[in-house]
Amino acid sequence: MKRHIGVIALAAIISFGAAAVSYADTEPSASIAQIVTGEVLKIEGDFFTLKDAAGKEVRFRVTKDTELFGSFKTGDIVEARLTSEGHAKSIMIVKAGG
Repeated sequence: MKRHIGVIALAAIISFGAAAVSYADTEPSASIAQIVTGEVLKIEGDFFTLKDAAGKEVRFRVTKDTELFGSFKTGDIVEARLTSEGHAKSIMIVKAGG
């Protein structure tokens, strides 16, 4: 009987540990709120300004956590994945400017 209680206790401990790990994996991080594709109009310090297909200017910030896929210059067509705070999670060149 004592052996069964020990096995049940061990199973309970493992189950709670697994639940804690799976919960940690689902905690929200800075998720993608918007994907913008457009021409780079300006690069000013940490800020990019793009002109999207509708002609709207979109300004966002590049941080140390931003994944950069390429070296960017005005005239490039890029895709930027942005958080709701206006920070870029990633930027990649779609077409290099002339």
